[in-house]
Amino acid sequence: MNLSNRNGKVIFSADEDLSLRDTLLLAIREKADLSGIYLFGADLREMDFNEVRMPGADLRGACLRGANVFECDLSGADLQDADLTGADFYLSNFTKADMRRAEMVQSNLSEARLLEDCLDEAILREADLSGAKMAGASLRGADLSEADMSRVDLTDADLSEASLREACLRDAGLRGAKLVKADMSRADLSDASLAGADLTDADLSNALLAGANLGQDHLLLGMDLLGEDIADADLRDDKREGSKLSGSVDFSL
Repeated sequence: MNLSNRNGKVIFSADEDLSLRDTLLLAIREKADLSGIYLFGADLREMDFNEVRMPGADLRGACLRGANVFECDLSGADLQDADLTGADFYLSNFTKADMRRAEMVQSNLSEARLLEDCLDEAILREADLSGAKMAGASLRGADLSEADMSRVDLTDADLSEASLREACLRDAGLRGAKLVKADMSRADLSDASLAGADLTDADLSNALLAGANLGQDHLLLGMDLLGEDIADADLRDDKREGSKLSGSVDFSL
């Protein structure tokens, strides 16, 4: 069986009697360059892709449930509508990949590179994104509820209308992020940096904000800091005299 790119060019050849999975496993063992490989709708569940080069791969609608994809190069890949549930993408590179509507429930994306990715409406419930590099990524309407996003870098990312309910964002970098109408209720934002973030109409009810840096208060336009949206936020450590937010939020430049 031959493996081709989306333009029909053969990039790896094997015995014609081999299945797609076996051909792909052979190509991986031989460390073939699988740049631009066409795997639209392929069933690749529980396969091992350790340190495989697949930049620009077409994996739209593919199933990689439970797959091991350690340190793979999937930069510029198209993973729209792919099922990546429970897959392990530790240290993989997804820079500028298209992952719209991909399902990644309980997937491991810790320390992965997702720079400038499009993850609009992706489902990342309970996913591990700890230490992931996601600067400039678009996650509009994404479901990140209960995800581990500690130490994640989301500088200048767009999380408008995303659900971050009960997510862990300890020590997360959210400088300049767009969080318009984001649901951050019950999220743990302890020691997170939100300087320059747009929190217009964001829901921070019952959020933990101990040690968080929200920068200047004019960056919170449209959000009632003393209203119900953060009525039960943890603001215990603020030492500034005269603060109306007796707690930990740091409004320094």
